[in-house]
Amino acid sequence: MADTEDGLKKAGRFLSKLGSQVGKAAKVAGNQIADAAKVAGPKVVETAKVVGPQIASGAKAAGSAVAHTAKQVTGLGRGSVRLELDQTKSAPGGTITGRVLLALSEPVEAKRLVVQLRARQKMVTVNRDSGGKGVGTSHADVFEFEVELGGAKTYESETVPFELTIPADALELKASAPSTPLGDIARTIASAVSPTAGPIEWQVVTRLQIAWGRDLTHDVDIVVTR
Repeated sequence: MADTEDGLKKAGRFLSKLGSQVGKAAKVAGNQIADAAKVAGPKVVETAKVVGPQIASGAKAAGSAVAHTAKQVTGLGRGSVRLELDQTKSAPGGTITGRVLLALSEPVEAKRLVVQLRARQKMVTVNRDSGGKGVGTSHADVFEFEVELGGAKTYESETVPFELTIPADALELKASAPSTPLGDIARTIASAVSPTAGPIEWQVVTRLQIAWGRDLTHDVDIVVTR
């Protein structure tokens, strides 16, 4: 019995000593971890200060690139071109004067800026097939005259004046009948006096032609009469 008690006492002293050593080791390890955290903490903060703006800058650049591509493809967000005419009615041989207003949200690389005098006539076509007869409409070009107001360069918001001359034979122009496969179209009505043909429509059109992107355009109807 005495031997058993003596053994238990020795075991207790051993465990007590072991516990004390473990406690000291844990304290040392804890202090080392705390010291490491104190050293690493500022470094982590400093790294975050450096990397954070770089990440933000990269994200901003990527966003700008996406926005620029979207503008290039759709034309949305670039701004607009607009026509201002001093008169919207003229006689044959007369002149139409006005201005192209470029209202651009940012500089735009473009191939050229043009203004055009255009006349078109509505064409009525009668089609025959196995299903019967159908009527369709389209526009045929009667007259086109284009003036280049600017070549390839970077365009910014500005106002560009122009002058266009109405042809002397404007009221005698007619659309030529389009060439179509025999049997597909039975009749093409192109006469200006035909009750089923539309009148000749005159327009002034401006276009900022953008490479690899959607052009910015605007048109205004005008009347040509004696």
